[in-house]
Amino acid sequence: MPAPELVVFDLDGTLVDTLRSICEATNGVLRDEGLPTHPIESYRRFAGDGAAMLIHRATDHQFRDDPDAIDRLIARFRERDEKTDAQYAKPYDGVPDMLDALASAGVQLAVLSNKEHAEAVAVVERWFGLDRFVEVAGHGVGYPLKPDPTGLLTIAQRFRATPARLAFVGDTDTDMRTGRNAQAFTVGCLWGFRDEPELRAAGADAIAASPSDLTPLLLSHA
Repeated sequence: MPAPELVVFDLDGTLVDTLRSICEATNGVLRDEGLPTHPIESYRRFAGDGAAMLIHRATDHQFRDDPDAIDRLIARFRERDEKTDAQYAKPYDGVPDMLDALASAGVQLAVLSNKEHAEAVAVVERWFGLDRFVEVAGHGVGYPLKPDPTGLLTIAQRFRATPARLAFVGDTDTDMRTGRNAQAFTVGCLWGFRDEPELRAAGADAIAASPSDLTPLLLSHA
């Protein structure tokens, strides 16, 4: 592909390491409910598809027929997640430099996350500043959850990036399907929650082993 006009990033597991934060917040909710907790590695599989699916997976889907219980657990998770993000979340090594390099090359940057919108904005603002990005969008601003491509396509249209000049970077199969559904150049990052076979099977156009690999990968056709 030619060098992108716009690169849209997932947040959790892509820009920011939130694995412990998600684990601590969810396990806290489970303990409050008298339910079994899980080791941190389990959350690599549980996370990525929004708070509702996280809770369903962490509770082994035992509340699938009780939407009121799920809503209650989601609310408790969000309360805890705000605190654990502040305590444990941090950018992956090399991410700020990678963002600076792309911006210096004239690439517009955005974030599209299945994380609750207010908390996604808070995490981005805390670690990167909102002025690095043309848009930061989480769940609850009118876009369907990924892998529906509506959010990605809407952001691209708003900032006049054609699919041929659009890249999407993420760390899960959901992210890869989002990018593919939007016909964007889709990059899987190996520093996040999932592994290379999953990302390739879900349709990644390319794989980046580290944030420092991502900039030349995206700009190689400039």
